Amino acid sequence: MLTGTTRNYYFDNLVDKNLSFEELVRLTRQHSEADERHQEMFSLWHTISHAKMIRNNTEKSIIDCFEILINRLCTLQHGLSEDYKSPNVLRDRIINSCRDVKECTAAILRPASSVEAVCAELRNSIDTFTRITEN
Repeated sequence: MLTGTTRNYYFDNLVDKNLSFEELVRLTRQHSEADERHQEMFSLWHTISHAKMIRNNTEKSIIDCFEILINRLCTLQHGLSEDYKSPNVLRDRIINSCRDVKECTAAILRPASSVEAVCAELRNSIDTFTRITEN
């Protein structure tokens, strides 16, 4: 039995289309799996953080974990709805993902207005903090 958005999809898009049973099953399954994948990506988008990257990649440097974070966020953004595909949304997500990392504090206090500039400031902040604490 169909429920939720899959049920709505079936009635809104497939009923009365003279499709074979196999085609109905294929299209319904395709829609359902796409919706599940979107929800998974949406959840990851909101839970990924630089602090988690550092914890999960203990063999890597903080700056390497930052680069992994940026690549992952860019990849996830491609799978989200159009509402989440603007550069400003990515910029804000990067800033929020780095809030709990002390090495990023200097860049987060007054973040730049573009994705590229925010990333450059965060890299500089991490590098400066690391250099100062190593001496």
